[in-house]
Amino acid sequence: MATVHRLLGPRRGLLAASVFLCSPLALGLSLTAHPHLVSRTFIALAVWAYVRATVDTDQAPRRATMLAGLALGLAAGLAFISRPFESAMLLGPIGLHVAWRALRGDSADRRVVAGVAVGFAVPLALFAFYNAQVTGSALLPPRFDRTHTRYDVLPPNSMEFRITTHVSHNLMMLGVY
Repeated sequence: MATVHRLLGPRRGLLAASVFLCSPLALGLSLTAHPHLVSRTFIALAVWAYVRATVDTDQAPRRATMLAGLALGLAAGLAFISRPFESAMLLGPIGLHVAWRALRGDSADRRVVAGVAVGFAVPLALFAFYNAQVTGSALLPPRFDRTHTRYDVLPPNSMEFRITTHVSHNLMMLGVY
């Protein structure tokens, strides 16, 4: 809501807050959101950094613009490695907009893109290294690797298998962050 307030003004910010607060879906889903806490935190930080990187480019000095892009890239990269599909869907339009602004030719926007690229590459490279060490493939996360799972204990499509794999994955993510 603060982002809408900053970008579109106080009336639209109030409208966004009231729509969210009056939505039964928002209330119902917020009760079950604890497994998504890590990705949503980094998505919120990425949106904040996006606003800082795009709105404040006219007033901000060169270093601040690059740092805002770096913060956007780091937050987006950390959100992506915690929940890739959700993060890609929510942050994809932001990435397209930042790239589009850079293609228009403004040097401040190119600095933002450079910061985003470096920031996004760092967590992604570490995640790829971790995947390669555990599964043998940089592109295959351990939770999707069927060769390192004991199927003789739990059938792969059973409710117990899903619960234990999700709990173990979320515990690992909490330990990492």
